[in-house]
Formats: sequence, structure tokens, C-alpha cells
Amino acid sequence: ACGCLNSRMVAAIAYDEADNRLYYSTMLGNQLRYLDLNEDKPKSYAVTTQLLKNFPNQPGEASNITRMCFAANGFGYALTNDNQHLIQFSTQKHGDIKDLGNLIDAKSNGENSIQTQIKSWGGDMIADANGSLYLFAMQKGVFKINPTTKVATYLGNIKNAPDDYTINAAMAIGGANVIVASSTNTSAYYRVDLNTLQATALNTSNTKV
Repeated sequence: ACGCLNSRMVAAIAYDEADNRLYYSTMLGNQLRYLDLNEDKPKSYAVTTQLLKNFPNQPGEASNITRMCFAANGFGYALTNDNQHLIQFSTQKHGDIKDLGNLIDAKSNGENSIQTQIKSWGGDMIADANGSLYLFAMQKGVFKINPTTKVATYLGNIKNAPDDYTINAAMAIGGANVIVASSTNTSAYYRVDLNTLQATALNTSNTKV
């Protein structure tokens, strides 16, 4: 049985629609794992042919994998906290895992560097239909990433969310809309328009989400 994922300190998880699986990695582990949702009682499986993290951990939380998503090209992507390792993986039986290396600042980023901890650590990652990745950092910064060049372009900060609302999860829902959630403020989910980065609280049937 898979047990409780939260007890294993999972911060990165992504849904593979093609195979109906949830891929994930524990923050302190180095394996790519998945839950097969086609089974009556989902079980956890590990990819044993290759390691997801094939590099030494840096001190603290820098090397923890905290963001993961699937892109339009069918590949999965995982990203370490410090953005030094963008990892591409295939879900095929003999799939490959590649460490593409560190993200690179776009020239326009200025003081909003992808290498600045407070600006770019934590959060979550999604993908669009055109092949780009979007990093929603914990402190509300949004970066658009080209997975081929690894250039990360700062788009701005999410607007209208409460000051204590950290971004800890993101989900694309079509068009330019993304739903974000927080682990520090459970008052509401927010819908974010990627064109304006304006956040709108979603109505809920309960007082807390």
C-alpha cells in the first residue's frame, strides 16, 4: 500500500493524464515514484532503473524537489528548490531521466532573479499548451520557463492575494486561468489570470478550504 504521502514529506506531485498516474518524489529522497490510479487500491511504485536526483544534496532545503508538472511534449519536469536542477523524465517503460541543469535569468529580470531564494523558492509549477513551464514561487513571484533554453523570465507577482497567502500549489484550468492554494492561509482558493496576474478568491461552501 502507498501509505500517507504527507508523512513522507512530499512537496512535488504531478498528474499524468495519459496513463492516469500521480507522479511524485519525496523531498529528501532521490527516486521518481508514482501512484497508479487505474488500480482499485492505488499502490506506490518506484522507478528503479535511474535516479531522479543524481547529484549531491546542498545544505538545507536547496536540493529538495518541490515543484513538478507534465508539459505539452508529454515529458514530466521536476525542479529543485534552488533552481539548479531542472529534471526531465519520461513515463515510458524504458523512459529516460535527464538533469537539464540550472535555470538562467532572462536579461529583463533585473533584481527579480531566479537565483534569489526569497523570490523563487518553493511554490509549484504548471505547463501551457505551447511548451512553456510556469513557476509560481512561494512568495507569489511568477516565472515563465523555456525548458529548451532553461531561460526563466520574471512576469511579476500575483496581485490581490492576502499578504500571508503563500503559494504552495498551482493547477492549470484552461485558457489563461490557474488555481492556486496556500498552506499558510486556508481562507480560499484563488483563480489567477496569467495575463494580468490578478487573483480572485473562489467561493467555497465551507469557511475554510
